[in-house]
Amino acid sequence: MTLEKKTYTDSAMSDEIKEFFNRFKENNSYKYIELIDSQIIQNKVIEIDYNEFTDEVKGMLENQSNEKIHTAIYRAMAETFQTRHGSGELNEIITQDMIKFKIINSDILELKIWSNPKLPEYDYQKITSELEEPELSEYAKSIMSDYTFKTFEDTDEVLYCSKGVYEFYGEVLIKKECQKIIPECTKHQVSEIIGIIQRETYTKRSLFNNDFSKLVFENGMFERSTGKLLEYDKDFLTTIKFPINYDSKARCPRFIKFLKGCLHPDSKAIITVIEEMANILSFDNLNLEISGMWIGDGANGKSTCLKIIEGILGKKNCSHVSIHAMQNQRFATSQLDGKPVNIYADISNRELNNLGLFKQIISGETISVEKKNKDAFDLNSFAKHFFSANEMPDIKDNSDGAFRRIYVTKWENQFLAGVNRIENLAEIILEKEKSGIFNLMLENYKTIQKNKGFRYKQSIAKVREIIKLESDKLLEFINETLVKDPNGYIIKDQMYEINVKYCNFHSYEVYTKQKFGANLPTYGIHDDVRKINGKTKRVWFGYVWNDKSEWVKGNVSGLIKYI
Repeated sequence: MTLEKKTYTDSAMSDEIKEFFNRFKENNSYKYIELIDSQIIQNKVIEIDYNEFTDEVKGMLENQSNEKIHTAIYRAMAETFQTRHGSGELNEIITQDMIKFKIINSDILELKIWSNPKLPEYDYQKITSELEEPELSEYAKSIMSDYTFKTFEDTDEVLYCSKGVYEFYGEVLIKKECQKIIPECTKHQVSEIIGIIQRETYTKRSLFNNDFSKLVFENGMFERSTGKLLEYDKDFLTTIKFPINYDSKARCPRFIKFLKGCLHPDSKAIITVIEEMANILSFDNLNLEISGMWIGDGANGKSTCLKIIEGILGKKNCSHVSIHAMQNQRFATSQLDGKPVNIYADISNRELNNLGLFKQIISGETISVEKKNKDAFDLNSFAKHFFSANEMPDIKDNSDGAFRRIYVTKWENQFLAGVNRIENLAEIILEKEKSGIFNLMLENYKTIQKNKGFRYKQSIAKVREIIKLESDKLLEFINETLVKDPNGYIIKDQMYEINVKYCNFHSYEVYTKQKFGANLPTYGIHDDVRKINGKTKRVWFGYVWNDKSEWVKGNVSGLIKYI
């Protein structure tokens, strides 16, 4: 069977080669753009290395005629030159036959020097007329006169300044502007104009979000040292804007009441949650290397408080990457770029093994990240991390470093629907108290700076203990429902039945009978045989039901040594 060869028009081939010219980098410079820009006007031959072509270009050139390849490369070079120098100068260059090239490391064009292929008149007009009156560079200048653009050198992402903050997806804005100002706008023209703007506005990523002496709000730029609101400044390179109208006199009584209701009587927990929120304002000035882990059964205010944090910072300034995703998903960590907060509610209870990358991220160390269809780049994340869990995962990484980077807060007061629960409480609080909560954060941020940390510390041993108990639901079941009795015993089938009931009550994972039986001996509960009512029964020996437990009283009948 003979496969059909794919055919390309001259225009399609030249566009593909031109795209290669515009993207190929060597030693952080655009090699072929610079060669075309400088060597043609010196009437020098440009060497094009076949080995540097992309696989797409190589595949396209395969089995094409010399004439077709020659024409496509010449056109690509001519159009690239025209973008930089204009159609008038291109006209003169073509007339004087100054565009010359040869392909090295391949015999596809016989290692000869090639120049003007004497294109038919209509093709020549296509090269020279596309940018006339005005040229594409003039359209690009017109768009740049209306907007301030910055392009990241490492990924070619275009940002534009809007009301004090740099927004992503500048390419989309440029496309819209091209459609407005260019008659019968073509995809080719738009691509060229985006390329011009990118090359004119390249900026190092590290220059963004590295000055937090000022914060951008809806009503101006807040200077932290003076507390004054200033005018927006396009030279202040930030992608972070708080969706708040700043008011220095605003307070947040309802939010304080909410926290007290959730965490009372643990006053230390109330203060710590406020300080965790305040620590967001440290950005990269003070890195405590701590992530917040809020644990507790559902309907206890964790998710509401996380929604309030997101409301203060704004959705655009929050990422949502779980601990599991940090370790296992290729593109997940790139979502942390430029985000002051990472929030993930209800993390999975799947066990966590090696937390190496998690530890690096929490410490703000340099990591390599990658956005889909973009080059990898280095990231020093300054995000503060908030996680919540109804059921804590078991952490198998036994290093002190993992537990040192976690601060656990237990949310134990429940708010049941129809009893003491206020629906949409986050939205109600945010509607009135955004600026007040920010002022509370700012006030406590100063205390953190002064103390160089939170008021109440949490030892590594304490974190280990809490996480062990919270992640080990079998241990919780034992502590809640059983008490030691050297002569006591409980029938195996009936203990398993009660454990299933306990897990369903708390929405925990239910072990199979085999897994349940295999794990109990690790807690010092061993199986044995007893005669009960004349029948031989398999039992768990050394424990009886805890008749002081409210859960046992309500769910286990016949509080004797066996059921």
